[in-house]
Order: sequence, then C-alpha cells, then structure tokens
Amino acid sequence: MDEEETEQQQTVNKREWRDGKPRTWTQRCTGQVSFTRFSAADSGGRLRILYSIHLGPGQEKAPQEVQEVFHAHKVNKDGKPTGLKLVNDRTHGKVWVLPNNPSGRAIADRLDLALLELGARLDNDRRQGR
Repeated sequence: MDEEETEQQQTVNKREWRDGKPRTWTQRCTGQVSFTRFSAADSGGRLRILYSIHLGPGQEKAPQEVQEVFHAHKVNKDGKPTGLKLVNDRTHGKVWVLPNNPSGRAIADRLDLALLELGARLDNDRRQGR
C-alpha cells in the first residue's frame, strides 16, 4: 500500500445527511492530529461547522501545533474576525465553531487543509525520529 492510499484511508469525506442529523465532512483518525469536522444546529436552529479534536489517553488539551493552526484562522488576512471560536457545547463538549455560511465553509476548507498538512508533517517527523 502506498502513502497516498494510506492518506486516503486516514481522511474520510462523507456526503450531507438529509435527515437533520449532524453530518461529518472530514475526519482524520490516526497520528498526532486527530479531528472530526461536522455540522450541527445550535439550540436556535442555526447551522454551525464544528471541529472536535480527539485527544489521546492522558491528554487534557490539543497539541500546541494544533492550537496554533486554529488560532491562526481566527482572523483573516485583513485582521477581521472569522467567527472561529472555542466553545464548551452542551451536546458536543469542547469544540471549535464556525458559522455555516459561504465564508465559514471557505475558512473550514482552509483549516482542514492546514490540519491535514500538519498531521502529515508530524507523522513523517515521528517516523524519521525527529
């Protein structure tokens, strides 16, 4: 199995569910950067994009590199807030939240890419013993 097939197994993209349940968009389940991106409605019925970071045994917070990726996406190039924030959601626990609108989805796509690249880099560094 080559590296591209392995990466495809690690990242799963699913189609939108039409029955009102949360939908998973991107999921990375292995390595040092493990997360799920999904959408769900808040208590007011507004759709949101959420990121749940999967922590390993004994971890209380995400690795510093992951936190830096999220903090870098809290503002755009012009310094304006993107709407990305860390919340303690009653249903989903601590999650990063974006509004589910065109600009929020564009930011989420860039965030996905940044997290996937970070995960690949950290996994590669670990394999090479760095």
